[in-house]
Amino acid sequence: MAKTSPQEAARLIAVADGAQGAAGHRVTDPAAREIIRRQAAGEITGDEARALLIAAAQAKNEKK
Repeated sequence: MAKTSPQEAARLIAVADGAQGAAGHRVTDPAAREIIRRQAAGEITGDEARALLIAAAQAKNEKK
């Protein structure tokens, strides 16, 4: 998996934020934002990010 520079990761996140915003959505959860940052930086794969996001959402829902 290729690492991306912090600047490129920030650009990728900005593009994703823009697309989400255009659809009327925002990702505001700090844990989710960190997982997204890690994927954009090339630290984890998309599959790993997806699994972590699902696990975080399930854990959050269990606390309710």
